[in-house]
Amino acid sequence: CTFFNSAGGLKGFKGSCYEGGIRIPCIVKWPGNVEPGSTTDVPSYFPDWFPTLSKIAQAQLPGGQQLDGIDLGPALHGKPVAPRTEPMIWDFNGYSGLIAIRDGRWKAVRRGVNSNNPKPWELYDLEADRNETTDLASQNVEIVKRLEAAFVDTRTVEPDFPNRLYDKMKN
Repeated sequence: CTFFNSAGGLKGFKGSCYEGGIRIPCIVKWPGNVEPGSTTDVPSYFPDWFPTLSKIAQAQLPGGQQLDGIDLGPALHGKPVAPRTEPMIWDFNGYSGLIAIRDGRWKAVRRGVNSNNPKPWELYDLEADRNETTDLASQNVEIVKRLEAAFVDTRTVEPDFPNRLYDKMKN
């Protein structure tokens, strides 16, 4: 259990892209809809909540509006969610730039992307190693290349939070 400054035994800390910085409990109370005491192991992140709450509210989105994230509504009712069609990405400007991408069991992390000396990608199999203790990048070069390409494709250039290493690939 994570409590204030504890990462619950996971690698990383608040503001990092490791599990200790991004894996947190989500508590939902919705009488008549969410069974008290129920749990799910569906990986989710902040962009999933807009499509979830939009669907719950039956909000009409502008025509052609594409949303990041998936609808977590089924998970709230103890049912399976639709498979993700896009990976989950994190892009933090602090600590010289930290980025991560998760696609299924695989998660790649890269540090120092806004520095003059970016670190190489790290790769973790979260199904076998949720504590991210064993970097598998050197044994899985093709997976790292696929995840990096997906990161570049998925990430939106944000002028207020530039990413020196990857923004130039989008221009």
